Amino acid sequence: MARTRLILVEGLPGSGKSTTAKAVWRVLKSIEPKLNVLFYEEGRTDHPADYEGVAYLTETEWERLRTALPEWIDGLKPDERPKARIEAGGRLLAYRRIRERTGQPLPAEAEQAIAGKDLYELPLDLHVELLVDSWRAFSARAEDQKEDTVYLFECCFIQNPVTMAMIRCGAEPEASIGYVKRLEAAADGLSPIVIYVDQQDSDFSFRRAVAERPREWSEGFMDYYLNQGYGAANVRLPRSEDSETIGRESVIAGTVEVLKARRALEEEILNRLNCPVYKLDNSAYDEKEREDRLKRILEK
Repeated sequence: MARTRLILVEGLPGSGKSTTAKAVWRVLKSIEPKLNVLFYEEGRTDHPADYEGVAYLTETEWERLRTALPEWIDGLKPDERPKARIEAGGRLLAYRRIRERTGQPLPAEAEQAIAGKDLYELPLDLHVELLVDSWRAFSARAEDQKEDTVYLFECCFIQNPVTMAMIRCGAEPEASIGYVKRLEAAADGLSPIVIYVDQQDSDFSFRRAVAERPREWSEGFMDYYLNQGYGAANVRLPRSEDSETIGRESVIAGTVEVLKARRALEEEILNRLNCPVYKLDNSAYDEKEREDRLKRILEK
């Protein structure tokens, strides 16, 4: 295959995609030590294509904020307040990056202005336009990089679009599929490949993640999956006989039900992609087997 400049690692929560993404980096460096591999894990505020902790304000909303906080706005760095390149215009405010840099909360006026404006809280159509534009801009920049530079992304190619369209918005499958296909087209010049980390038993792998990770993660994750969009419309959780509460076991089982539906949709997405897709069965969580398989994929 043509030399890829973009490797996309995907999979369900608990499948081992984070561990696999790190293994991809190690294998790439072992094959070609001088290769410049730029690895972006899930949640990075400096991600070159995705957005983490970024709000979108219309031109009117931005001018209102500038009027209220002129000195604060002027003190922001250019990459913390870029103009949106979509037809509607507007501004992006990298609020999480600002908080990390300053070590301070945003002014009250700014917090009020961005409430409900995070890119992953916007209406789906507007969200997609902003993300596709970001991927196009990233791809254009990356194509200008030296040929020994490879980008390695975790989660943002399939997981984030499906989470937004299906899980949050409850949109029809074609919305998720079309979203990912647009990202694929935006990155086509980088000859991307997808490594999809799979599990034979989604129930076991998710329960393992719940057991291993902080309870705060599992509670937030399950609430997100069950109480909006697809989960709210399709999963009915039984309440205990003696109260209105729902047992934790029922919540876990309901979340697994949503994850299985998400897995079916992701399978359809994988089948519709034009770029090479490599499925990596990680059911055994065998590190050596995983790295041997990755080496065979990446040496092609």
